[in-house]
Amino acid sequence: MKTNSTIRGIAHGHMTKDNLTGFASMMTSDARTLSLARIAMNLPVYLDMGEEPSDEYTRISKLSAAYCGLLGRVNKELVSGLDEKREEEALSLRKESTQIMELLSAYTDRFTVYEYVLNRLEYRFSGASLEAGYSDEDMTQEILQKLSSETDQTVRQSMLVSIIEQLPMRMTRKRFFQVLAEGMDAYKGSDKEAVDGQLFMLRTAAMLEEPAEFKQSFPAFYEVVETFKQAPLSTVSEAEWNKLHDMLADAMEELNSQMDRMLLLQELINDLCVVTMTDGCTWTEQHKTCSSIISFTLTPGTDEAALNAMLTALEGIQEQYSMTFQEKSTLVDELMQSSKEQLSEQGMIETFSKLEVLSKLLSSSRFADIEQKQESETVEASYIEEQTAALISELETFLKSSSKPLARAVMAKLVTMVPLFIRDYNQLEEYIQNSLSSCSDVAEKLACIEIIRSL
Repeated sequence: MKTNSTIRGIAHGHMTKDNLTGFASMMTSDARTLSLARIAMNLPVYLDMGEEPSDEYTRISKLSAAYCGLLGRVNKELVSGLDEKREEEALSLRKESTQIMELLSAYTDRFTVYEYVLNRLEYRFSGASLEAGYSDEDMTQEILQKLSSETDQTVRQSMLVSIIEQLPMRMTRKRFFQVLAEGMDAYKGSDKEAVDGQLFMLRTAAMLEEPAEFKQSFPAFYEVVETFKQAPLSTVSEAEWNKLHDMLADAMEELNSQMDRMLLLQELINDLCVVTMTDGCTWTEQHKTCSSIISFTLTPGTDEAALNAMLTALEGIQEQYSMTFQEKSTLVDELMQSSKEQLSEQGMIETFSKLEVLSKLLSSSRFADIEQKQESETVEASYIEEQTAALISELETFLKSSSKPLARAVMAKLVTMVPLFIRDYNQLEEYIQNSLSSCSDVAEKLACIEIIRSL
């Protein structure tokens, strides 16, 4: 009851020091309970995801070992109080995991482009031909009818973006660069962080960004990248295509496996960060239960049946505390947006800034930036134009040096990442039909039609 009355009081403007302090204390306690419960439940799952990564993934193995070591130390200190270094150590692990995920994401960007290319080359060796009576006009109408039959606006928009990406890319480079420039124009009046973020995403999707330690951290994945760089994609033979396809399929399967591990490990690291940032909370029976499970899980040779029996004590805790924590997070967001002056008057800005960080760590955005930043400035139109021109210049060089299939794959990806350049139904119909009719490569057209029909 006290929790509800405190929240109601703050929500109705009663922002006394006692109310704010009580609220912060309750939210901090909820955060610690939620994080300990999530660690207790997710750690066994993570450790059961398979054997530790091989020597090809030593960076992930080292991070995993460092996490388990730090978790063990923190778990032993929970009752008496944490060593003051623990928060810094946990945040250091999070920085490392974020860098690893950036590397894996860079490989995902490249592998996705390579898969796009191989899909459009596959029909060269199938002997298949366009169905009897096929016409680009009929296919255009088939696509338009499918789009118009979808009543959900969000689904229809997503489908439209996917169709445009999968259509044969026959846009001239001049028009392509114009589309990018017009798309970036939509960011005029935005803050610098949003503009820089969009430019970064475009650069990474175009494979222009290469993170530090790109080659050294994952040499097996780097070998795939180098192989595709050297491959004669425009004139690839069936034997070469098969070799590239099998290599990419194996690499993508392994990459997805490592990304799954990293996503769960990141969640575990976020929860450990929360635990280290909430020292001083009252020690509860729920905390004791979670701590016992964590200790049992970290002990070599754990009996699975005994562990499962212990985990039943946590049933419903995550759901309960997730709901209450989310309610408090929403209120923190509102206060930090509209009542900073009152928070400052009560000397609570630093406390609520920390609550904001806890909210980010426990959100669904596992890799959310938790650094405290100054408010981003609104950029001048000239800044967007200069940065866009620099990107286009770099892209121009890249596209000229790339094979036609690779260049088209990158162009197809990028046109879907800026605000849609098609404004009305007539423009859409014209774009679809022109894309199909301009494609004289039957193998590519067959692939595009099959992919679009499968959407």
